[in-house]
Amino acid sequence: HALFPETLYEDLAPEERVALHADVACVLAAVHDSAAHTPAAAEIAHHFHLALPAGYAEEAVTYAQQAAAG
Repeated sequence: HALFPETLYEDLAPEERVALHADVACVLAAVHDSAAHTPAAAEIAHHFHLALPAGYAEEAVTYAQQAAAG
């Protein structure tokens, strides 16, 4: 059911959500070459943005800029 993942996500504590987004962003960044413009840059930036409380501002900006540059 489509609501199942959303319900699980909403049940996470805020710090767990931040950690989850940080983990996803780091894995995506490792899979995609961080030095090159990647089609996944917007998605990576999104996850780093949601991980800002954990200190990922520089990464969020870098990937957002890559996404904007296309």
